[in-house]
This record gives sequence, C-alpha cells and structure tokens, in this order.
Amino acid sequence: MTLTDGERDTLNAMDDHSLAEMWDTYEASQVQAKSGRDYVEYLMLRRMQERGAKALSSPTLDIALTRPYEVDINALMPLKELMDPALIVSGFTPPEQVWTEEKANMTVINSWRKFGDDHERIIEGAKVYGPERIRIKRKAVKP
Repeated sequence: MTLTDGERDTLNAMDDHSLAEMWDTYEASQVQAKSGRDYVEYLMLRRMQERGAKALSSPTLDIALTRPYEVDINALMPLKELMDPALIVSGFTPPEQVWTEEKANMTVINSWRKFGDDHERIIEGAKVYGPERIRIKRKAVKP
C-alpha cells in the first residue's frame, strides 16, 4: 500500500495512542485480506482439480496448478552404477566433512533422461510429490 503525502501528514500528526490504533486497524485489515485471498486461492485450486484443469483463464493473471516435489537422493543412487563417473561428478555435490548430506543437481540430472528408459525411471522414481498448489503471477502489461 502506498500512502499519499496527505495520509503521511495525518499519521505524522497523530499522538502515540492514535498511531497505535491506526496500526491495529491496518493489521486487522491485512489479516482479513489474507484470509480472503487464501479462501479465493482454495476455491480456484478446488475448481481446477474438479475440472482436471492445469490453468484458469484470466486477462490479468497467469493461474496454474503446480505440484512441487522433493528429491529422494537415495533413490538416485542407482544412476551411479549406470553412468560414467565423470558425468556423475557433475550431478552430485559430495558430502561435506561437517554433517551434510550429498546433494543432487537436478538441472544436470534431469538432462540424463536422454540416456534411456532406466535413467528416466530412476529420476522420476526419486521425486516425492507434495500436495497440488496454485501459482498466480501477474501478466505483463502490454503497452
């Protein structure tokens, strides 16, 4: 929210008690707005799921259904047996000496799908999907 110069002057002129009340008013309206926005997102998500849709139409927003995932690093280990060690180095960050686990560079590892069905099956099998979510972005304004 952007304040006008007049609104800033009014706030500057308020005593401490009035300023605290104003903050409380802004906070309550922000909580109410978030609650409303969350419910609208829930409705859009539910409608998309009911229709089997991946997106909703809007002239000003890109509204898409996403399904985030994490990668089970242990499920990727069979790739190490199928691939050249020189390539494996590019896809995995070795564990550090200080209690960290090996990490996977999924940008590189996803490119290994081209090596065959076994590779693709292992990579897909390592994905642990979370619940579907809605992604909303403003469309660029065309001049």
